[in-house]
Amino acid sequence: MEDWTSSRYDLTLQQHDPGSGVPRGNWLPIPESDPFSASLALFAPKPVVLRRRWQPPALITLR
Repeated sequence: MEDWTSSRYDLTLQQHDPGSGVPRGNWLPIPESDPFSASLALFAPKPVVLRRRWQPPALITLR
């Protein structure tokens, strides 16, 4: 069984389509005006999440 707490999922949050370098399902369009917020919903979370022993990774700004 995969240890999903150490899995990495790359998402791209940006205004314009990032093109073929990013899978279509990994692009989350954001509004052109600032600010915006990102939320994470966990469905059927593992016990480690319920015990508050896990935090999602930070968002990283790439320019």
